[in-house]
Amino acid sequence: MQTIKNTQLPQLEEYVTRQTNLNKFFVAYRNGNSEQKPDSFWRKMRYKGVFNQLKKHLFDYQGAICCYCGGRIALEGMEIEHFYPKSNPFYVSLMFEVENLFASCATPRLHAVKPSETPLGIAKKYGIDINNIFLLVESDGKQEQHSINLNTKLNTGATLLINDGKHCNNTKSNREIISFYLGDDNIIELFDFLDDGTIQASDNAQNKNQLNYEINTILGLNNPELTSIRMKLLRSFQQELGNFTTQDIAMQKEYYNSKIDGQYEAYCFLFTYLLSNFSA
Repeated sequence: MQTIKNTQLPQLEEYVTRQTNLNKFFVAYRNGNSEQKPDSFWRKMRYKGVFNQLKKHLFDYQGAICCYCGGRIALEGMEIEHFYPKSNPFYVSLMFEVENLFASCATPRLHAVKPSETPLGIAKKYGIDINNIFLLVESDGKQEQHSINLNTKLNTGATLLINDGKHCNNTKSNREIISFYLGDDNIIELFDFLDDGTIQASDNAQNKNQLNYEINTILGLNNPELTSIRMKLLRSFQQELGNFTTQDIAMQKEYYNSKIDGQYEAYCFLFTYLLSNFSA
């Protein structure tokens, strides 16, 4: 998890108009003069072209990683996350405020096949049935989803779609987080990444019990899949750290804090944490 600060949205006339209309509705809603539900504004926008433009803006700004778990996200499958829940009447006025909007992972999740990986091994890695894994194939300029089985030969670099139904947007739902805000400076200092791949509140957190509750129960960041992924990345990178010089560490920090071809490295906050807590 790293600091994410949204820049000003591009000029989207319909988006601005809807924000203005929402502000008018908000006044009537708070005064008890409206029977319309706040979520209706958001649902209507999902069927407008402006919704896709908004998704693209958030996706590009966050460098194609989830605002919570840091995993790689696909534009087609991501969700627009309201950090402060839009279903909460207290936050309805923030429904279209860019500071409250982030890109979070959602089904489908993408997986790039590594050398020697097998369908069974990938299914075990994600803890899902093989029927929830699909091979993405380009055909006539479009991507098609092909089912796979235990005998499917997977080429290195092929893209799989993991349709497991587990993702941060679904896990958090409309629950509120009070221990941090995604735009806070040095947010990474509130978390510790342990050798077993789990995340816990650091001594810098004001209320460690509350933050640990949010990590585990609200965001589900210590589910078996994410824990396994982080543990493997952590162990592999720790072996490399032993050979790093001070200059190497500085270069690696710059790399993991920068976008390459418009994308951050998946789980970049984990590597940033390790580099910040290692002395050559």
